Amino acid sequence: KSPICLPSANVAPGTQVTVAGWGTVAETSRVHSNVLRQANVNILPATNCRVYMDVHYDTGKQLCAAALDWSKDTCAGDSGGPLMHQENGEWSIGGITSYGYGCSKRGFPGVYVQSSSSSRLQVDVKREGEWQRINSEDLVRGDIIHVRAGDRVAADIRIIHTSALLVDNSIITKDSDPVPRSSDYTNTNPLETNNLLLSGTSITHGSAIGIVVKTAEHTLLGKMSNITESFDPKRTIYARTIRSMFLFLTVAGLVLGVIFFIILYSTGYYWLYAIQIMISVYIACIPEILPAIIHLCLTRTAQHMATRNCLVKVIDALYDLACTTILFVDKSVLTTNQMSASQIWIPANQERIISAAPSEDPNVIQECMQMPGWQQLMRTAVLCSRAEYFTDQHQSGRQIPLGEWDGDAREIAIIKYAEYAELDIAAIRHLYPRRDVHHFTPENKRIESFHVNNEPNMEGMFLDCMMGAPERVFHRCSSVIIDDEEEPTDGNLALERMFNESLIQMGSLGDTVLGFAERQYHRDDGPQENWRFLGLMSFSDPIQENAVTAIEKCRLAGVKVILVSGDHPVTTCALARRLTIFSPESETVEDVAIRLGVPVDRVGPRQATAVVIHGRDLHNISQLDLADTIINAPEVAFARTTLRQKQKIVECAQLGKAVVTCFCQSSDDRGAIRKADVSVAMLNRSSEASRQETDLVLLDNDLNTLVGAIEEGRYLWENIKKCLAYCLVVNATQLLPFLMFIIFQIPLTLGPITLLLVDLITQLLPTISLAYERPESDIMTKGPIDKFRDRLVNRRLLSLCWGQIGLIQITAGFFTWVVVMAENGFWPSRLVGIRKAWDAAAVNDLEDSYGQEWTYRQRKILEYMGYAAFLAAIVIVQMANLLVCKTRRLSLFQQGLRTNMFVNLCLILMPVVAVLLIYIPGLNRAIFLERLQPLWLLCPIPFALMIFGYDEIRKLFIRKHPEGWVAKETNH
Repeated sequence: KSPICLPSANVAPGTQVTVAGWGTVAETSRVHSNVLRQANVNILPATNCRVYMDVHYDTGKQLCAAALDWSKDTCAGDSGGPLMHQENGEWSIGGITSYGYGCSKRGFPGVYVQSSSSSRLQVDVKREGEWQRINSEDLVRGDIIHVRAGDRVAADIRIIHTSALLVDNSIITKDSDPVPRSSDYTNTNPLETNNLLLSGTSITHGSAIGIVVKTAEHTLLGKMSNITESFDPKRTIYARTIRSMFLFLTVAGLVLGVIFFIILYSTGYYWLYAIQIMISVYIACIPEILPAIIHLCLTRTAQHMATRNCLVKVIDALYDLACTTILFVDKSVLTTNQMSASQIWIPANQERIISAAPSEDPNVIQECMQMPGWQQLMRTAVLCSRAEYFTDQHQSGRQIPLGEWDGDAREIAIIKYAEYAELDIAAIRHLYPRRDVHHFTPENKRIESFHVNNEPNMEGMFLDCMMGAPERVFHRCSSVIIDDEEEPTDGNLALERMFNESLIQMGSLGDTVLGFAERQYHRDDGPQENWRFLGLMSFSDPIQENAVTAIEKCRLAGVKVILVSGDHPVTTCALARRLTIFSPESETVEDVAIRLGVPVDRVGPRQATAVVIHGRDLHNISQLDLADTIINAPEVAFARTTLRQKQKIVECAQLGKAVVTCFCQSSDDRGAIRKADVSVAMLNRSSEASRQETDLVLLDNDLNTLVGAIEEGRYLWENIKKCLAYCLVVNATQLLPFLMFIIFQIPLTLGPITLLLVDLITQLLPTISLAYERPESDIMTKGPIDKFRDRLVNRRLLSLCWGQIGLIQITAGFFTWVVVMAENGFWPSRLVGIRKAWDAAAVNDLEDSYGQEWTYRQRKILEYMGYAAFLAAIVIVQMANLLVCKTRRLSLFQQGLRTNMFVNLCLILMPVVAVLLIYIPGLNRAIFLERLQPLWLLCPIPFALMIFGYDEIRKLFIRKHPEGWVAKETNH
């Protein structure tokens, strides 16, 4: 085999090589994207590819290959990924992988490897009456260009002529399905019109000739790239919080360090010793272990969430989940997405709505089929549906059993209802072959399907069908069939009243309602706006089994759930009630108007406890008013919204100081993905583009998994706060000895080496152990973390760590140090102001409180003994601090000691290591420590008990009085 990934252009057929690219690997229920994958392939002659594939194949630029090690994932996710080759131990990009139809079939030549020799894109243009091949950068506006299957479009092109053209627009729209293009102008939107090829897209089938209209940065892709580059990178709440915290601590450490250096150097200390003290002060201010601990917490939480079927793609989003106050959910997140026909209304039936649910009584469906207009409605519904049978890829002639369809849930429901009515779907589609289709978009909310009418005596006739949002379909129609007579819809108030009442009645069950219309005309006359309204059909979609439970958990956790739906407002309101997003006693504006017996326009928005906002009204609502409604209205839902309107909704929620988690299901959700604090996708119900761009992916498609992720985020935040509180107490204990050294001119109580030992013994393992502490029992009942009030480092935390617990620890350290010094003759009054003489190497007759003279060497031994005393005291009180940091609200007796065995291990290791460092001969002198009398080790124990007792009392007050003064001032 060739040792390189990308072979050169002159590889002979029959050569076995290895190709590599970034793809997707599926392991049971997990999907790992962006994985470097390799495949063994066999280079084939170009003739083989032409036989297998009906596409353009350029032997000068491409190599055709077949997979040797076949599996179902042989080509999964690799299309469009970079190929790399290795030369002299270095990898470099050499081409692009693309796969043709049938890649997953054994031995099928479906892999095309673009050779590295064609790194510059070339195109065919017609200049001066002749076709020429030029580099893409030489294209100018007005060039006539020819593109074929396999080509990448190098500019924005207006199509003149096509031949069975299919285009892959995924680089722009993120939709991997090829779309047909023609020379017909169909829409002002460049993404929707049929006669425009966009730069960067790929031709998957057919060919086209067109005129270059935009090049380089003037193309739509170039403009999008410029806009994207101008955006500020998305910074999570976690990133902003960590940056501000460490900026504060770093600046404080530098300022104090410089001040100490200036004081020491100006008072005659050697400059190297002054720098040593300056560095020690800086280290005392910075909890240097904290960044590693925070990332350990993040990583551990991400790993634990993977076991709960939540794939974390942006690890910072875990912290933001703890702050989530609003959760935007789509209907598809809360339902099973397995629709079935529920009800049908045909104008000929007047106000009668008939059931479309399957029944064992054959008379039900027979009654439906005999109704005037039912056959036309079902014909339109079947022709608009694009649902197809699954076909086995190895046995193309065999179909999966009845009912296994591929397509949109509503379209599948239509086909299944037609099967129930024993309609011949294949015969209907054969009799009316499709000639064109205008696909459903969030903006137009309808499908228009254009067919040829091959009925007898209907030569030259076209049949157009429309299906979509009822109000949009109805208002495009000019007539309706009632009692075999065509009546106009304009000015027909009775008909409009029946339509609205039927729509409200069908939508009040929470079902999705679609309207249907058709028109017929001769191909020579051309289409006219003479659509004929046929009726309505509703589709029920069962709610997921655990959806209501998940929403109730969110409400209990203080997270406001807001439904964002494309359905009619009546359907959205009914669905919100079924899901308990709207409580049973809540009232909308319409409900209040009915209760008071007044018109809707006389009811104030504040009188309603539930608000349903129509998508068309979003253009007329200011951002401030919308933000006020989202934040302050008790219950909110959005109806008839487009995917692109979600970005405005998210922005307005954030304008109201909310932290937003948003489900993003489609490629059109890119604006919401970028703006939301946390974006979430589902594995099976979201597009590939949204799964690639969101922060979290739910692998089991269950909303309860996101509730668990929110709990894990709060658990993460709690543990980070515990680690931070523990570290800051140590830092306060390390910093104050240097302040006392300068202010009171006493001997140094904690040397630079001893300071590092304090970090080693009391910070490293104990802080790591707190990252494994189990959550407190009330973690999901306290409400979201307030990103403005509950910062990682705030006034309450500093007050507790430095002014309360830290003060007790410092007192314990100095008390033990004073006892040791006093036992050796230096009373506290003698120590004040003695620093210069103490550190003077020439002074060998320094007197203590009893008049005894001490040499410089004797004083240093006593100083090292003071270091050991201070170290031992800090270790003992830090053991108590480690215990109280296990919880933030609960008593240690409620939490228990068995919840974290790592903490118990640290409680044993900390004193053992300290004793070994102090008492091992030779080792203690090497680190500037001296042995202590065992009795002196009892001095800090009362302070440790004081810390434990004080914190238990403080937490008791917090639990008893959550809004009291103690909670407000000490609950960090």
